[in-house]
Order: sequence, then C-alpha cells, then structure tokens
Amino acid sequence: MSTAGKTPRSRLPSEKLDGRLFLAAVALCAATRLVGLEEFPIYFFTDEAANAVMAAEFVQNGLRDSSGVLFPTYFANNEKLSLSLSVYAQVIPAWLFGRSVLVTRAIAALIALSGTVAAGLILRQAFGLRRAWLGVLLLTITPTWFLHSRTAFETGLYASMFAWVLYAYLRYRAGRPGWLPAAVLLGGLAFYSYSTGQPGLLLGALLLLAADGRYHWQNRRAVGLGLAVAVLMALPFLRFQAGHPGDLRERLRLVDSYLIRPDLEPSEKAARFVAEYARGLSPLYWYAPDNGVDLVRHHMKGYGNLWWPTLPLALLGLAASLRRWRDPAHRAVLVAALSAPAGAALAGIQVTRALVFVIPAGLLTALGADVLLEAAARRIGTVRVAAAAFGVLSLASGWMLRDALLDGPTWYPDYGLTGMQYGARQVFGAAGEYLVQHPGSEVWLFPTWLNGADVLRRFFAPNEPNLLLVDLNQFLAERSDSLEGVVLILTREDYRRVIESGKLTEVSVEQTLPLPDGAPGFYLVRMAYSAQADTLFEAEREAERRMLAEETLVGGRPVVVRHTPFEAGSLADLFDGDSDTRVLTAGANPLVIEFDFGEAVRITGLSLTADLRNLGLTFQGFAEGLQPARYGAEFRDRGVDPFLDVTFDPPPGLVSRVVIEIEDLEAPPGTSVALGELALREQ
Repeated sequence: MSTAGKTPRSRLPSEKLDGRLFLAAVALCAATRLVGLEEFPIYFFTDEAANAVMAAEFVQNGLRDSSGVLFPTYFANNEKLSLSLSVYAQVIPAWLFGRSVLVTRAIAALIALSGTVAAGLILRQAFGLRRAWLGVLLLTITPTWFLHSRTAFETGLYASMFAWVLYAYLRYRAGRPGWLPAAVLLGGLAFYSYSTGQPGLLLGALLLLAADGRYHWQNRRAVGLGLAVAVLMALPFLRFQAGHPGDLRERLRLVDSYLIRPDLEPSEKAARFVAEYARGLSPLYWYAPDNGVDLVRHHMKGYGNLWWPTLPLALLGLAASLRRWRDPAHRAVLVAALSAPAGAALAGIQVTRALVFVIPAGLLTALGADVLLEAAARRIGTVRVAAAAFGVLSLASGWMLRDALLDGPTWYPDYGLTGMQYGARQVFGAAGEYLVQHPGSEVWLFPTWLNGADVLRRFFAPNEPNLLLVDLNQFLAERSDSLEGVVLILTREDYRRVIESGKLTEVSVEQTLPLPDGAPGFYLVRMAYSAQADTLFEAEREAERRMLAEETLVGGRPVVVRHTPFEAGSLADLFDGDSDTRVLTAGANPLVIEFDFGEAVRITGLSLTADLRNLGLTFQGFAEGLQPARYGAEFRDRGVDPFLDVTFDPPPGLVSRVVIEIEDLEAPPGTSVALGELALREQ
C-alpha cells in the first residue's frame, strides 16, 4: 500500500498535541486580555472613550456625525479628524449595551485577540511551524501588546488589521491568487484604523510589490481584482480629502511633526527622520525596561516594550529570516518589520504610534524559539519539549496578569495629568451615584488631572445636566452666587489649593475616593465662602490692575504681555536668548506672565531657565468658546541645571491667550522669584 501524501503514523500524536496547544494558547491569551479589564490599565483615557461616544452619537444622529455627514470617513476627536474604523467597530456594542468601560475595552481586546490568532496562523500556514502556538503565547507575554490590547486605543486595532493583511498576503503568495483581493480589502481596513500607520502600510505594500514583482505578473488577473478593490477602498478617503484639502498638513501639525517646522532645513528634517526611524528599530528602545521615551501610562514597569528575556530568540529568528530572505514568507516578515516604524518616525517614535512592530517582532521571536525547541526535541522528545515550553510560557502569562492587576496600580506614583490620569471611572461614577441619591443637586467637577474631560463626561454621564465641568482657576478668581448646596469634586492637590487660598472653608466632606496606593485622591465636598473671601477677591483684582502691560516680540511677532512687576530686569530680558539677563519679581511668588496674541496660535510646549531647586509650573491656554486648557507640574530636586523643557501632551490646540505661573515651591508667597529665559514653542 502506498503511503505517499500521508503523514507518518509516528507524527500524529505530536501534531494533535500541537493543535490542542494552539487552541489552549488562544484561550489563555483571551483570559489575559479579558480578566480584570476595567482594573488594568488603571486609567480610562479620553481617546478610549471617544470611540464609544462617537459611535453612540452616530446612531443617535441617524448614522451621521456631529456635522451632519452621512457615514463619515473620519470622526472628530476633539479637533482631530482622526477616528474611523475604531468608531464603527463600537457602533453595534454601544447600541446594544450602552457605554461602559468593560464593553468598550472588550471589543478592542477581542479584535486584538484576533490579530494574535492571525500571527499564529501565519506561523502555521506560511512557515509550516507545527509549534505555531509559540507565536500566540509569545505575543501574549509581549508587555506593550499586553497593555495596549487591554485598551480601546485605535493603535491596537491597526496592529491587528495589519496581522490579518500579512496573513492574507502570504496565503496569496503561497499559490492562492484569490487571497490577494482579501489582502487588499484588509489593507483598506487597516488604512482607516489608524492614520499614523498609513505611511508604514503604504511603504510595506510598495516593497512587497517590488520584491514579488515577477509573481504578481504571473497572477495578473488577481492583481487586477486587487486593484479594483483598492479603488473601492480609496473612495471614502478621496471623498474626505475633497472636503478637507489641508488635512494631511493638519494631521502632521497635530502630532507636532518636524516635517512642517519652518525653522528646519530639508537636510535637518531628513536627519531627524533617519534618527527616529533608527530608534523605531532599536533593540534598546524596544527591550530596555525603561527607555526614557514613552509616557509611564504606556509602559509596564520593569518589562520593556518587548520583554527583554525574549531578545535572544528574536535575534535568532532574525538571523534565520535573513539567511532565507529569498523565501516569500521570511522576506515578507522582514519587510513588515522594516516598514512598521515609518509612520511613527514622521512625528517621533512613541510606542502607541509604533505598536504594529510587535507583529513582525513576535513572528521573528517565535521562529527563533522554534529553532531552539526543534534542537531540544531531537534530544529529549517532541512531546516533552512542547509541554515544557507551553508550561513556562503559560506561567509567564499568568504572572504578567497577576503582576498587572495586583502591583500595576502602584507602579507609578504620579496619578495626575502628567502621569496615569487615574480616576475617570471612579470620579464620574461617584458623581452619578450622588446625583441619583440627591435629585436636584448639582455636582461641579474640576478636571485638572484629565485630558478631554468633556468626552469623558459624554461617556459616563451623557444625560446628566447637573454634572458640570468647572475651571478651577476661574472658580478661584471669581465669586459664584450659586455655590450653596453644590458638591465640589476636587483632587487632593486642588482641595489643598482651595483651602490655602483662604477664600473658602469646608462645610462637609461627603465622600473621599482613594488612589490605588490608598492615599486620599478625590474629595466630594461642600464648601462655603470664608469671612475674608471678599477682601481676598478684591486684593487679587487690585493686583491684576497693578500688573504691567507691555508689547514685545515673542517668536518674531508683536504680543501684548502682562506680568507681575519686576524689581530688577525688564521684559525684554526674558526673550533675548541670554540666560544671564534675568528678571526678579518685586515680592511676588508665583511670577505670573500673560500673553495676549490677538489671534489663534498653537502652543506645544515651553522652555525656561530658573535657578529654582523646586519649581511649580502652571500653563493655561484660553480660546473663545472652549474649556481652558491647563497643564500643571512640580519639578523637585532639579539639581544644578537651570534649563527646563516641557512638552504638552497632547498640545492644547488653538489658543489666543496664555497665562503662565512659575512658583518657587520652597519659598512662601510674597518672596521674589528670578527667571532667566522663557520661550513658547509654537507649531
């Protein structure tokens, strides 16, 4: 009897085992993504909420966006027209289940799970790896994939779509021409999932078009169908561009891209791109436990973006693919790795922008791991090796989940605006419960620790008119006649600031919400004006009247500047580029400087020089009809370097007036403050 085409009987048990392990790996990955989904990451960010908010409002508006466009290509996230597929993915869940952190994140997590499965299928069907479950488990324990696949950021959606594009293309490349139109369709979905990924996606397509040109010519009919699908997928984008002809530049501006900076020469921009692109491929960036680049809320403490113990496996897989670069599957993975950072490099490498790199990195790591396991299997047996490897990786997955849920909440002590921005779910939840228990009451929420507070209010309390967002500085600057009976929600720092102002006194604390480390984080409190409030308000108004107004050049344009009086130095000394020429306030701490531009400008950051060991900085940007943008931070134990550079993330958008306060945290009010240079960074 002929045995041609049949698998030897001795291999059947191990192949069945590998199939079962693949399913078990998928189940384990699903568990690590769904267990405790509301608890980690500990924040619920405005960019997550925006997808569900816009999906719900899209249904309420009769399948139109807020401007009345039917089935829009992009939805406006604050001022950015950047969300597309991520909103449509939330439409049915939002319609069926309403808005909740669990539902919003679960949809994104399940999509990310599908991308992980796609990577496993690539290993099994394109590379012929029996141990394809390695790819699933290695992606499961990839720290940045673990973190971001548990959020509703659109970058995880893009990485998942990219994995499916690669799977479909490799099916086509393996002699199945009918898969090419599917690859193009999936590529279109990836294109609309995340705008920053578009340059890398297009670069990868061009490289594969060139590398596999002969094969494409041999399958001209499939290529023609693929081009037809590409044209159809491009129509929504072309419609959008016709209505928004300056959108490309606007997107570059919103991500603070160096490409549109007029002060940089083309050679400088090219050098910057090369440097950023190199960082996007750098093992130091991806594997270092703390790369010094990414914000703490996008980083798992001590792990690295890619888990550093897997680096040798990735290098082994990279070497194997380079040796076999003529093979279509190995070549395609190398192309995917090379093209992945391209979009992020146009603005600056950050892990959210370059997250798609985890897909080719995970594939290369699995290929390297398979080389080692194959060698071990020849010595101690296939089944034993598979069981041992699966057991080790499963334990690592469980440990990572346990570490994230139990220790993750206290990894980083900064829970405010510049750190984790913790508390949206807890604070809005407490406000809603209070209003249910006290009908007719009002709650004033001071969102100094949040970006995009209005989007979060629309997510958590869309139909609650008695929950108001109030600017703390305006509240402290003007007496309100409607304070009686109102509950204020203040962070611990803002509560202290209100009490120390002397204008208000505590009537009662209705509730205290703790931070993850157990310290009081937020107060629901009733307050009343103190006996000396009117005197203090009048003194501040008098101080404002005493502020000096001058016109000077800032960034090459004439600007009206109001500032606290100087005992020494002049306003020009702050903008002359010489840190040795300084101003000294006439007994005022903090130093206050107000810029009135007379037109809308975009401020993305600032720099200053000040010999203050402990410095407090507050930036407020005002624009007509919009909530003020506020950034506050304390810089302690600064050492001997007087230079300080601050980038606002995200930038506040268009502002026409800016107020900056610089405080010596070691000195009491009324102490003079010295400042050398001050520069606003505009886009």
